[in-house]
Amino acid sequence: TLGLLEAVVQHKDAFRPLFCSPPQPLTADALDQLFDIRYSTAGSNKRAEENTIVAFWRDYLLDAE
Repeated sequence: TLGLLEAVVQHKDAFRPLFCSPPQPLTADALDQLFDIRYSTAGSNKRAEENTIVAFWRDYLLDAE
């Protein structure tokens, strides 16, 4: 490993930006963006139910934030 592991272990703060992203607060919007909603056909009964579920999900995320 050419001493790379030892260098990383000894100087972990210097190597941290190479291996880790800076911490960001987890917001309701950021969590919502992780999901891709695939709706049923517009106007169907299933779609109306999905809209209600998505609204409840987003309300939950806001309350949890």
